[in-house]
Amino acid sequence: MKNNPKTTSDTLQSSRAYLLFLIVLFIPFSACAEEIKEPQTTGVLRSYTILGLPLLSIDESLVMGLGVGFSTNPFKGVNDKTMPFPEITYQNGNFTLDFSGIGYTVYSSEGCEITLLGSWRSAPYDSTDSSYLKGMENRNFVIEGGASLTGETPIGSVGIVAMSDVTNNHNGQYVTVQYSLPFGSESWGIEPVIGVNWESKKIIGYYYGVRHSEVRDDRAFYDGKSTFTPFIGLNGGLKISDNIYLQGGVNYEFLGNGITESPLIDDKYVLSGSLSLSYSF
Repeated sequence: MKNNPKTTSDTLQSSRAYLLFLIVLFIPFSACAEEIKEPQTTGVLRSYTILGLPLLSIDESLVMGLGVGFSTNPFKGVNDKTMPFPEITYQNGNFTLDFSGIGYTVYSSEGCEITLLGSWRSAPYDSTDSSYLKGMENRNFVIEGGASLTGETPIGSVGIVAMSDVTNNHNGQYVTVQYSLPFGSESWGIEPVIGVNWESKKIIGYYYGVRHSEVRDDRAFYDGKSTFTPFIGLNGGLKISDNIYLQGGVNYEFLGNGITESPLIDDKYVLSGSLSLSYSF
């Protein structure tokens, strides 16, 4: 039997992607191995924007503010969104809580940080969002748990986040690997970011798939496949006063084939961003 050239090419590209993924994955582990020290009893967790990317460190216990975020929507017939959001972050020692989730730093040294994470994810669409999505079953609210590892290198920071569903909804996993190069001063900072998200077939099938009960003439069955989604971003922060901070960022995702091959998807990218003003108590 002859090999399908397309299948062989896809397999080679997938193998190369996995190899690159494993190489990048090794970097923060190496940084941590070089920095094995007595764990610190206290630590500083970074403040995060709506994009989930680190900006200026804020070590106060409570930060409150207001921001506005925007995001393009790749689902067919669904409008892009611009909406305000509250920014509330509570921190107590190694513990932090905000609207994106919770975290507890279990190890922190000069060049390495390990944090246990919990986060929640809402459905990416509602069946009433567009006429094309009519008849789709609404996806459930999902809680995910996992951990992050951040390693500082002489040429920037490498971070890994690995998460898994703990509510038995999509029963999938995802891993994010990103590299950033922050620079600035005590009063301002800029941080270019590049990275890749890997999502398992179960996540893709749950959020972008079409079940047999949802099939219609213009909407074929699709059960998804695991995929890599590269992204680039740029974050910035400005310390206006001792207690007031301005933060913002933009992020561009190049959606992976597992997502763009879904009949629900119209675009091959997602552009998002946010700008917020916060006060630290």
